[in-house]
Amino acid sequence: MPIPGDHMEEKQGQKLKNQVCADCMKWDRFGEGCRVFWEGKKVCTMKVMTPEDWDMEMMLLKH
Repeated sequence: MPIPGDHMEEKQGQKLKNQVCADCMKWDRFGEGCRVFWEGKKVCTMKVMTPEDWDMEMMLLKH
């Protein structure tokens, strides 16, 4: 289910500019507004793949 304000609708039916971001919850939520995205990125060490990782990310961002 999409979160209000996310880029899920824009992403559907559109090829990702960067396949590194595929399956990333940050990409689903923020799209190109993701703070760790840049064009031509080859590896992402900040990828969020599970709800548990997402919860940890949100907790860290609060502090």
